[in-house]
Amino acid sequence: MAYILFGLAFFVAMATLAHATEVSRYRITGNSAEASFDTVNGCNDDLLGVSVNENILRENPGESTSTFEVSVFGNFVENCEFGTVTSFFGTAPLNPGEYLQHGVDHAMLTKTFTVNGFEIHLALTWTGAGEISLSRSPLNTEEGSTIVRGHESKSQRNAIVSGSFVVNGLDHISGNSVANGSLYTIQNNTIHIVR
Repeated sequence: MAYILFGLAFFVAMATLAHATEVSRYRITGNSAEASFDTVNGCNDDLLGVSVNENILRENPGESTSTFEVSVFGNFVENCEFGTVTSFFGTAPLNPGEYLQHGVDHAMLTKTFTVNGFEIHLALTWTGAGEISLSRSPLNTEEGSTIVRGHESKSQRNAIVSGSFVVNGLDHISGNSVANGSLYTIQNNTIHIVR
């Protein structure tokens, strides 16, 4: 019975391709890392975060395109005297050598840039810790004359994050910082059929 079902699915797929007017194949491979740091020091409550993304899109037919960038945010709250809140958010491109990631085992980031008038210097290391979470999901959509078939695979692992997150000359990672980090990899393979 399984052979019959497999044969039927293969026949349907081949029949769809036979009547297609345009077929494109896409493959996305990517690495990413995230970290957040929450520090309470007297009247001050500082929350900072960083996210790194490396994605390469390969299209057939077509050319490869890539996205290498780092995003940061900061939220500084003074709770005692004035109750003031200062914040920033921004994204910057990554240059070669500024970020290196080895799967969900290890990553290193070194980057200096300016966001909303804040001078940011990052020197961070992620070290994978604990079990690796794996997931795989099918991608099946149909909209109008376009059919998309494929699958997506993801790996995720918690990580120990160390180093420095310097804002305007002050390092906001200290002994009383609560740090959370994760490492990710992704692979996405799809075929786009236009009938």
